[in-house]
Amino acid sequence: MNQNPSFMSRSCHLRPITLALGVAVALLLSAPDQVDAQSANVFGAGWSAGVTHVTDVNADAPNGAQAIEPGTGFVVGLYVDRWFGTIGRLGVRTQASYQQPRFDWSDGRRKIDTGSADLSVLFRPILPSEGNVLPFLTAGVGGIWYDLGTSQTPTYAEADAYHDGRSRILPTAVVGLGVDLPFPMEWNRLPVSLRVEAADYITINSPLRSLESGDRHGAVHNLRFSIGLYSTLRRR
Repeated sequence: MNQNPSFMSRSCHLRPITLALGVAVALLLSAPDQVDAQSANVFGAGWSAGVTHVTDVNADAPNGAQAIEPGTGFVVGLYVDRWFGTIGRLGVRTQASYQQPRFDWSDGRRKIDTGSADLSVLFRPILPSEGNVLPFLTAGVGGIWYDLGTSQTPTYAEADAYHDGRSRILPTAVVGLGVDLPFPMEWNRLPVSLRVEAADYITINSPLRSLESGDRHGAVHNLRFSIGLYSTLRRR
């Protein structure tokens, strides 16, 4: 069987790189425990407020259709974190939030009361210690509930959109990054951090359906930038 020399050459070059990366990851995960006792095996809680930008809710409508653009609005949220292990690098967050996007409809301006909840994994790329700047990555799943109501005109022909009168919780994927910054404040003798975060909450479908096909329009991105206060809670 003939083998591709260029492929074999690339494989030979990649093997030491892969080995080096594996060793680096192993060393990183087995690093000595240098963490502040309040940063590991603890719960944390906080609140956030910021802006959200919602992309078109009929983005896959035929060419020439009127775009339904909710645009930029506010978002507020509450969350609880649980950090695991002696290092406190990996955690899980439960979060609930509220926003109220607005857009133009066939019979005037409309607003949507929107609630969401998600369960996400948090990962800190550096060891936590008191007073440090602590970046983190987040990824998770959840749901967004769009309350479109039933009293308004349900169709918008120019936008190839209609609302079927039912409000469902739409599955959501969450990806984001953030940072916890030192903050000159304590709560119950525990440190408080300023949490800054940017995230994308992606619903796999729009809350609106296409007049042409009857199917829901495609994915909608809820891009959020928020700032809030975050504190660890006393260990039980």
